[in-house]
Amino acid sequence: TGANGFIGSHLTQKLVALGADVSAMTKGGVQSLKILKDKVKIIRHDLNSANKPIDLEFDAIFHLAALTDLRICSENPFLAYKTNVLGTLKLIEKYKRAGRFILISTLGVYGEPIYLPIDENHPALPIEPYAASKAAAESVAMGICSSKKISYAIARLFNVYGPRQRNDFVIPRIINQALAKNEVTLKNCNSTRDFIYIDDVTDALIKIYTKGADGIYNVGSGKETSVLELAGIIQKYLNKKIDFKFVEEMESVHVQRSLADIKKIKRDVGWNPS
Repeated sequence: TGANGFIGSHLTQKLVALGADVSAMTKGGVQSLKILKDKVKIIRHDLNSANKPIDLEFDAIFHLAALTDLRICSENPFLAYKTNVLGTLKLIEKYKRAGRFILISTLGVYGEPIYLPIDENHPALPIEPYAASKAAAESVAMGICSSKKISYAIARLFNVYGPRQRNDFVIPRIINQALAKNEVTLKNCNSTRDFIYIDDVTDALIKIYTKGADGIYNVGSGKETSVLELAGIIQKYLNKKIDFKFVEEMESVHVQRSLADIKKIKRDVGWNPS
């Protein structure tokens, strides 16, 4: 689900390359899937729709469909809950085969960490509606999958980046500003994030499936990078002088530091970010 999105389209592409028989569920366009031509079956379906539910009989479901825009989730928490929590419940209810259910979640469920690096035993302390909805979706997935004897895994992704990401995310935003006018506005430049490349993420998700790993897994790089350090790296690779403007964004709720402990996924599925 969410197959036309940033992460979903990359995962679909890699599964097809590995020879999997893939059905791609999307409620909207298929622009990111056009490169696959006739190699996937497109299922046009909105999990929020009141239409008659479709039957899902697959060896595994990767569930990426979600309302992820933090601004919209903050303005309309009910829509976030309806999409991310009830949508997950509806999907599992439709799942007719006791195969594998893999929910793609977020580091946001941890909130402001009480210790670093953050392992999977860290309590869920979300500080905004999107993260709260994903924490609730995790609980739904665990409870319903357990009752239906469906093997499940939850992948908590840290800060994913790569081709086809929306331009309002930090890495493409810095690059686009630097290319357009040699001037970059840096928000909360001392905040740190754990950035993980999209190809590493799709590798992790597929290994979680193929290894039959159950439970919760962090998917991150295990490296902490500040926004200021990130800007310096981008400046180096662009090889041009950039004027930086520093802004502290007081209106938005954001986590100050983020760093994933990835020992569990390394141990259980043999995955390492490259």
